[in-house]
Amino acid sequence: MKTWSSADAKRRFARILKDSATEPQVVQLRGKPIGVIVSYESYTRNQKAFSQKSLARWLEELGPLHELEGDLELPPRRDRPDAVGDDGE
Repeated sequence: MKTWSSADAKRRFARILKDSATEPQVVQLRGKPIGVIVSYESYTRNQKAFSQKSLARWLEELGPLHELEGDLELPPRRDRPDAVGDDGE
């Protein structure tokens, strides 16, 4: 991947578009990546793959994150007055 500063990207936009047909072009702002220019073909291929991922697949991929984070520890439940005013009768 070729990397461009944002200033160079402004000046050489036509060249970046042409080069994006063969490989993604990374644009940086103050030395940090802020965007990627890819060919339309690559974009549509990635969008199609992204949209075909099922919810079950997304949840499976979150498994390792859950293993790292663990379960949330909740404080013990307290008895509290009924906010609605129904005494259960």
